[in-house]
Amino acid sequence: MHIAIVGAGNVGLALARGWSEAGHRVTMGVRPASQEKAKSALGAQAIAANVADPAAAAAGSDLVALVTPWETAEAAARDLGDLKGKPLIDVTNPFVFRDGGLHLIPMPGSSGGEKISAAAPTAQVFKAMNQVGLEIMYSAKTLPRKPMMFVAGPQGQGKDAVREAVSSLGFEVLDAGPISMSASLEHLALLWVGQAFRPGADRIFAFARVAQ
Repeated sequence: MHIAIVGAGNVGLALARGWSEAGHRVTMGVRPASQEKAKSALGAQAIAANVADPAAAAAGSDLVALVTPWETAEAAARDLGDLKGKPLIDVTNPFVFRDGGLHLIPMPGSSGGEKISAAAPTAQVFKAMNQVGLEIMYSAKTLPRKPMMFVAGPQGQGKDAVREAVSSLGFEVLDAGPISMSASLEHLALLWVGQAFRPGADRIFAFARVAQ
């Protein structure tokens, strides 16, 4: 699968590493002013990925992952142009730092995933890969028990492609329902953060489903 990752921060690089090692073709969607920096970061981590303008990377891919900071996510989604029904994974979380900690931005009756869906109306938007830290994104296969990853979004071939991409990273994929379930997944992400940053906590963990 050819996956475009829009954003080349630490999370984008972690997904690029994970998907490259899983055998996918990866293109980082980065604005021209930041492309040399992105190439250097990829080279420093020996990640096999190309770099292109975000809209061009998305247009040439089978699937897009949006990994920009929340404050620029809606604009970044709009700037991708007409995605013609292509699946887009919203990896962002609408967090704000205040009072010494992270909080979800209030969105009564909506969610970050639904905001991205509105900003990219021609894409099939899914919420996934937002419920763990970046280290797990490329190391899930090393855990003693397979971690779970919820996916919210429309049913059909788009969700099948997202399931395949997420599963290839080493996760058990669980269907969370439509994109309106994004709020629940964003709350789950906040719960993960709370556990990961407790005094003495270890960030190398993920939630798992235990069944008989």
